[in-house]
Amino acid sequence: MNLNLLPREFLIKALLRRRLRQWSIVWAGCAVLLTTMLSLRGRELVAARDRTALVENRCQPIRQMDADNANLAVRITSLARKPQLMQGLDLANRALLLLGEVGRGTTQSDGGMQLLRLDLQTQLETTRPKSAASPVNGAPTAESAAVMSVAVSLHGMAFDAATVARFVTELREREALNKVKLKSSSSRPSPVGVLREYHVEGRL
Repeated sequence: MNLNLLPREFLIKALLRRRLRQWSIVWAGCAVLLTTMLSLRGRELVAARDRTALVENRCQPIRQMDADNANLAVRITSLARKPQLMQGLDLANRALLLLGEVGRGTTQSDGGMQLLRLDLQTQLETTRPKSAASPVNGAPTAESAAVMSVAVSLHGMAFDAATVARFVTELREREALNKVKLKSSSSRPSPVGVLREYHVEGRL
C-alpha cells in the first residue's frame, strides 16, 4: 500500500503545472497552424490581386474601343446630315459592318486581338463616269460627280503575327473594307509579354 504524504495544495499545483505544459504544446501547435494558414491565404490574395490587375490591363483596350465606337457613331450621324453625302447611308452600313467584324475578331481571339484606335478621314473625290453629247454642238462633254470615300486606319495590339494576318484576311474576305493593307506589324514589349502592334488601312 502506497501512501502519498505530500500536501494537498502541492499536489494541486503540480497537477496544474502538468496540465499547463500539456496545453501549451497544443496551443503552440495551433499557433503554428494558424500562422501557416494566414501565410497561405495572404499569398492567395496577392496572386488574386495580380490576376485582377492583369485582367484590368487587358480590358482597357476594350473600354477604349467602346469610346471609339461612340465617337464613330457621332461622326457617322454628322456625315449623314450633309445633303451632298446621301451615299453616306451606305457608308454608315459599311462602318457598322466594320465594327461588327472588329468586335467578332476580338471575341473569337479570346483577347488575343485588341483595337486601340480607329481613325476615319472623309474625302470627296470628283469623278467623270461618262460622256454625254452637248446640247449646243453635239460634242461630247464629261459629267463630273462627287463621290465620298472614307479612309479607315486601325491601330491595335495582338498576341502574335498569325492573329494579325488572320484579322486582315477576314477583313478582306468579308469585304468589311476596300483596299485593305497591313501597313506595319512589329513586336512591342508589354507587362503581359511581347505583343504585336499592327496598323491596318483601308477604305469604306
